[in-house]
Amino acid sequence: NVEASGLVLASYRNASDRLRLWDYSKGESVFYNEEELSAAQTPSKRYYHASVIVGVEGTASYERGVSRPRILVFGGDDGVTFTGDLWGLSLGGLELTTVAENNNRDASCLWRVREGGSAWRDWLDRCAEGTKSTGLECSLQDLLTMAWCKEQYQT
Repeated sequence: NVEASGLVLASYRNASDRLRLWDYSKGESVFYNEEELSAAQTPSKRYYHASVIVGVEGTASYERGVSRPRILVFGGDDGVTFTGDLWGLSLGGLELTTVAENNNRDASCLWRVREGGSAWRDWLDRCAEGTKSTGLECSLQDLLTMAWCKEQYQT
């Protein structure tokens, strides 16, 4: 189990092949090399795994008594073998509520979806209408971000 308060997030690789990470518990950048990272107790890189978030207010797991949010990852293929391990990332005091999500969405999206705004016109030109060549392509991230902002999902 890893506590979110000590979560270290990767930002980029630099020229010396040391990974620069941001340590939220210390509030500073930390540099690690491959050897230091492999010694840490973290799950191996994998695909074909199952992951789920539990303990979020308004979900069945929350109603069944899981009151602290966490992400669970089970199994997968690490390129060598199929694993059967289970990893949990405790999200600690992160507020995962509908109100927090809506506030985050508003902060991230209101400027993107304001009709007549430059971000909206750029979206229309590059992704929606495609009537004007800007030299920039519409990326998958653009599509997913706009789907989240507009809360328009399809299954």
